This record gives sequence, C-alpha cells and structure tokens, in this order.
Amino acid sequence: VFGLELQASVATYTLETPLQPTAVPAFGRACGRVLILEDDEAVRQGLCALLADAGFDAVGCETIAQACEAARREAPDLAICDFRLRNGENGIEATHRLRALAGQELPVLLITGDTHPTRLAEAARADLIVLHKPVPADLLLKTIGNSISVPLPMHAAVENK
Repeated sequence: VFGLELQASVATYTLETPLQPTAVPAFGRACGRVLILEDDEAVRQGLCALLADAGFDAVGCETIAQACEAARREAPDLAICDFRLRNGENGIEATHRLRALAGQELPVLLITGDTHPTRLAEAARADLIVLHKPVPADLLLKTIGNSISVPLPMHAAVENK
C-alpha cells in the first residue's frame, strides 16, 4: 500500500520508506497524462497529488468504466492500475480495455501485493510492468519516467538515468 505525506490542506499519509527531497525526480510541468485506476480513495488521492507535484496531469478513477471514459475524453500517456479492484474487476482486465481505447503501446504499471506465480504470468502476458506493494514514491516516479513516451525536460531525463 502507498503512504504519502501531503500538506495540511489535504489528507496526511506517512511514507513506508522515507523519501528525501532530492529523491523525487523534478519532471517539470506538462510531463504527460497519467491515468490512475485505484479503488481506495485515499490511495488514489495520494497518487494524484504525488504525480501532480511531479508535473504530471494525473487523473484518478475508481472503476474501469470511469477509467475508460477518461481515456475516451483524452488518451493517457501511461496508466497505473491496482490489480485487485472492487466488484471482481482487476488491473489486467482494465489494461486490455484501456489499450483498446488508447492503443496497444500504452504503458501500464500494475501495482499489486499479490506475488502468486499465476498472477505474475498473467501480467507478463499482458506486457505490464509490475510493482509490488508497498511502492516507494521515488521508485514509482522513476518507473513512470522510464516508461512514459512523452519527452521529458532535459533535467528530468538526466535524473532518471
């Protein structure tokens, strides 16, 4: 599970792994649109805040239907999906539907606490990047920077090497 520490005007969360200010890549503004599919509201809001602070246009969705509607309005450059969603939905199903809308080349990060070999094989067949919970914020941002097809500002590309 994620943990984030946000300013007092927003909810406060604690990081699992303390993040040093220099560890967060400085992507700059307009680094791309990231669609976040997460059914836990606190986690979804925290991820949106983290990515917005890093310069991404972060769009949070609770269900696959909401994520598909957001992708129809404006195609994402990358999607982050939780594996286990409510009502029997899952991130692999979401990936197939989002790629049908946004294109097969859409990079998708699958976040899961499940380490069962069957789940990992499913994710590999779907060409997903799997991150296991808890995911430190600096690792998430670096993985996004390495996965997104939107050109990053020069200082961000250097920091992500």
